[in-house]
Amino acid sequence: KGYQELHKRLAGVESIPALYLGHFRDVARQAWDFPCVAKKLDGFGSGGVGLVHSNVEVEKAMCSDEVLLRRGFMRRTIGRLIRPIRSVLFQKKMLSTNDYGNYFDFFRRIVLQQFLPNMQYDYKVLIFSEKYYVLKRYVPSGNFRASGSGLFKFEAAPDSLLDYARVLFEKFDVPFISM
Repeated sequence: KGYQELHKRLAGVESIPALYLGHFRDVARQAWDFPCVAKKLDGFGSGGVGLVHSNVEVEKAMCSDEVLLRRGFMRRTIGRLIRPIRSVLFQKKMLSTNDYGNYFDFFRRIVLQQFLPNMQYDYKVLIFSEKYYVLKRYVPSGNFRASGSGLFKFEAAPDSLLDYARVLFEKFDVPFISM
């Protein structure tokens, strides 16, 4: 998602306004209208996608450590349990977080995208060489995300959608693409 936003900018592709943020401190430097959609780069199937209403919520999403192996939890465990044990065993003073502060701030990169209310469906277009595969993905009631819903149909796509997909595919100049 992050690479896609950067590549879109480089290729001059106009689309739904979006920002690729590399650190939560970047949030305060950006003027943004809320609510917006926050997309974590490691999410898929609507996982890691949420609606945020303020800079505080964006920062909270970027600082969460909700991964299979919780990095923040592991870092705290090592700092509080293992380091003191090592210092006793090896008879040397280990630096504590009080000596140097919390040097590493855990954060995850994120894409903020303008929220488009009242969407009923979207299209996912996959292109491999000259073959186009199109899914019409429906938004479940009470939600705003079409991805990951499992509500989709293979329908004939409008010619305008296929023409636009071809233009993007040629601009990106890649062997395959998922849009």
